[in-house]
Amino acid sequence: MRLFLFFRRKTDLTEELQNHLNMAIADRVARGESPVDARSAALRKFGNIPLIADVTRERWGWLRLELFMQDLRYALRQLRRSPAFTLTAILTLALGIGANTAIFTLVHAVMLKSLPVTNPGEIYRIGANDKCCTWNGTMDDWSIFSYPLYQYLRDHTPAFEEMAAFSTNNPSLSVRRSGTTAPAYPFIGEFVSGNYFSMFGLQASSGRLFNSADDAPGAAPVAVMSNHAWREHYAADPSIVGSTVMVNGLPFNVAGIAPSGFFGDRLTSNPPDFWIPLNQEPALHAQNSMLRLPNTHWLYAIGRAGRAFVPAQVQAQMTLEIQQWLRGQNELSKGDQATISQQHVRLSPGGAGISQLRDYYSKGLYLLSAISALVLLIACANLANLLLVREAARRRQTLIQVALGASPKRVLRSVLTESILLSIVGGIAGLLLAKAGTRVILLLAFGNAANLPIKSAPSWSVAGFAFMISLISGILFGIVPAWITSRSDPADALRGTHRATRDRSTLPQRSLIVIQAAFSLILLTLAGLLTASLNNLEREPFGFQSDGRLIVNIDPQVAGYKTEQLPALYQQLQDRLGQIPGVLNVGLSTYAPQDGCCDNSGISFGDAAADAAKSKMTTWLRVSPHYFETLDIPLLRGRLIGDQDTASSRRVAVIDESFARKILSEQRSYRTAFRNGWYFRSQWRL
Repeated sequence: MRLFLFFRRKTDLTEELQNHLNMAIADRVARGESPVDARSAALRKFGNIPLIADVTRERWGWLRLELFMQDLRYALRQLRRSPAFTLTAILTLALGIGANTAIFTLVHAVMLKSLPVTNPGEIYRIGANDKCCTWNGTMDDWSIFSYPLYQYLRDHTPAFEEMAAFSTNNPSLSVRRSGTTAPAYPFIGEFVSGNYFSMFGLQASSGRLFNSADDAPGAAPVAVMSNHAWREHYAADPSIVGSTVMVNGLPFNVAGIAPSGFFGDRLTSNPPDFWIPLNQEPALHAQNSMLRLPNTHWLYAIGRAGRAFVPAQVQAQMTLEIQQWLRGQNELSKGDQATISQQHVRLSPGGAGISQLRDYYSKGLYLLSAISALVLLIACANLANLLLVREAARRRQTLIQVALGASPKRVLRSVLTESILLSIVGGIAGLLLAKAGTRVILLLAFGNAANLPIKSAPSWSVAGFAFMISLISGILFGIVPAWITSRSDPADALRGTHRATRDRSTLPQRSLIVIQAAFSLILLTLAGLLTASLNNLEREPFGFQSDGRLIVNIDPQVAGYKTEQLPALYQQLQDRLGQIPGVLNVGLSTYAPQDGCCDNSGISFGDAAADAAKSKMTTWLRVSPHYFETLDIPLLRGRLIGDQDTASSRRVAVIDESFARKILSEQRSYRTAFRNGWYFRSQWRL
C-alpha cells in the first residue's frame, strides 16, 4: 500500500513541479518575453527540476527502489543494444554456474542431505565403519552385529528411545501378486526390525507400517512396499494394500506403502523395494538363516537419542555391554576371547544414514568441486575482461554522464546492476545446463541403477545456491570495471584521451588476463592429472583379466531351488554356458572379484585346540573348477582347483601370495605348506 501511495505522490509531484514551471513561463510571456527566452529564464531561476524532485522524494522514502528500477531499465537497454556481447556473457556464465550447480547437486545429495525422516539430528548410528555382508567372531571396532547382540544392546541401553536394526546386504526377491498369472518380478528387499519405521518417525503413505508385534516370533508374514515400487510397478493401485504377494514363493501380506521420498536407511544406487521383518528371515533363507547365530554379524544398528543423551557416555557404556556379552559366548575361540578387552564401539551421527556412497565418492566430489570453482573463476575473469573492453568503448559516454552531474556512486551502481543482471540471467541458463549435466554424471556413475534416489532436477536449496553464486560472480566480474568507471575524470571527456590515459585504463585488464591465464593453467594441469588418474584406474592391474569377461548374478533360492538341488544346478549351468559359441571358460564363485566382498573366518594350524589362541582371521571365496582359468589368474606354484576336487575328495584350498608370506611364513615354510596340501597363486586384489 505504501509503495502504491509513493508512485501516486510521485506523479502528483511531477505534475505540481510542471505546473509551477508553466506558470513562471506564462508570467514572463505576459511581460513581453518570447516563449523560448521565457522558458530558458524560468528554468534558470527555478533550478534543477529532477534534483528538486529527487530531494523531495528522498524525504518520502522509497527513492532507492526507484533508482534501482532506473538502473535496471538502463542496464536492459545497454544489453539490448549489444546482443552479441550479451549472448557471449550469458553463455560463458551459464557454463561456469551450470558446472558448479551440477556438482553442488551431487554434493548436496551425497554429502549434505539428511534422510527424509523426523528430526534426523537425533539419530545416531552404532558404529562408524561400513562392513559389508557378514562377519564372524570379534572385530575390534564394531559396526555390524548379530541379531542376539542387537537385542542385548537394545534392551540394555535405555539412553536410546528406540534402537532399530537392518540387514547389511539387501537380498533379491522374486515377487508376484497372489491370484494372478503374471510372472514374478525381481525386487530388492531389506530385513528390518519391527520398530524400524517408528524409530525414524515415519507415517505410511497408505495402509500402515509394521511394528514390533509384526516382528515377534510366530507373527503373520507382512511386508511394507516402497512408494517408488508402488507407483512404478503397480501404478499406485490402492488395492495392493492388504493384498497378498508371493515373495520367493511364500505369501506375505502388504501392510502398507512407505512415505513418498523415503528410500531407506542409506543412499544407494538400488534402494529397497520391500521391507520385511527380521523374524521372517529364516522363512526366506531356510538353512542359510543367520537370525539366531550369535557370532555371525550381519546387521547395522541405529537409534534415536533420548533427552539425557551424552554420546561419549553412551559409547563407553555400549563398549562395556559388548565386552560383557562376548564373555558369555561359549562358542568364541580362545583367540577371540583373548581380545575381548580390546573390543569397542563408536557412535556416529546417523541422520544421513549409512554413508556408503558418501565414503566412496567424497574425494571425487571434492575434486570436482574445486575444478568447477576454477571454471567459474575463469568465466568471471573472462567476463571482467569483456566488460572492461566494453566500458572502454563507451568511456566517453560515461564521462559525459559524470560531467553532467551523475555521481561516481550512481555510475558505479549502474555498472554493477548491469553485471549482476547478466549473472542472474546466466544463472537461470546455468540451472538448465546443471540439470542436463547432473543427468549425464549420474548416467556415467550409475548407469545400471534402476531407482537412484538422486534427482537431476535442482532442489530449492540447489536453486538457492545457484542464485547466490550468480550474485557473487556478478559482483566479482563487475567490480573492476565499475571501480575504473567511478574513478574517471570528467575533464577527459572534453580534452580526449591520450596515450598515458589508455595505458592506465588497460592496466587492470592486463592484470585480469594474467589471473585468467594462471587459473586456466591450474585447471588444465588438474584436468591432465585427473585424466591420467582415470587412465591409471582403468588400466590398474588387479591380478586378473577383466577384458572379454561377463558377470552374471544368479540367486537360485529366489527361483525356489532347495539347498540339496544346488550342486546339480551349478554343474548344469557351468556345462550349458560353456557350450555357448565363443565362450572359452566358465567359473562360479560366491562373489565376483569387483564386489569387494567375501566371507571371513578364523584359520588355525595343527592342533586346533592348542592353536586356537593363534588363529588368524582371513577372508575366503567358494569357487568352482575353472574359476582361475576363466579370470586368467596366473599360478605361482602348485595346482589349481579342478574337476577332481569334489565333496567327497580331500579338502583343498588355493591361497594368494600375500597369505603365504604373512600367515604361512609364521607357521611353517612354504615347502612344508605344500606337503600339507596348501597351494597358492600370485596376488590379486579385490
